[in-house]
Amino acid sequence: MGRRVLLVSGSGPEAGDEIAALDPAIELEHAPSMDAAVGRLSDGGYDLIVSDEEIGGARTGLFLRHLCQRRFPSIPFVLRSASAVGWLERLKRLL
Repeated sequence: MGRRVLLVSGSGPEAGDEIAALDPAIELEHAPSMDAAVGRLSDGGYDLIVSDEEIGGARTGLFLRHLCQRRFPSIPFVLRSASAVGWLERLKRLL
C-alpha cells in the first residue's frame, strides 16, 4: 500500500500530477478547499499534506498549515506557491 497524500488545491486534481509522478505507489487525494481538507483529515490516515498557498476563499494555505500544526501535528505539511511575488506580498502584509 502506498503513502496517502492529501493535495489541497483550488486548481483541480491535475495540480497534483507532478506529485503522482514521483512514485506510482502514492495515493493522491484532492481537496478543493480548506473545509474539504479538514473534513478529509478528520477521517485520518494521511502521511503527508501538500497545499497551495492560494486555495480559494478567505483562507490561505498558510492558515491551513497553522491549523494542521495544532490539530494534526504528526502529519508533515508542505506549502507550495506558484508565484513568489504573491507570496512576498502576503508576507509583507503579515509583518
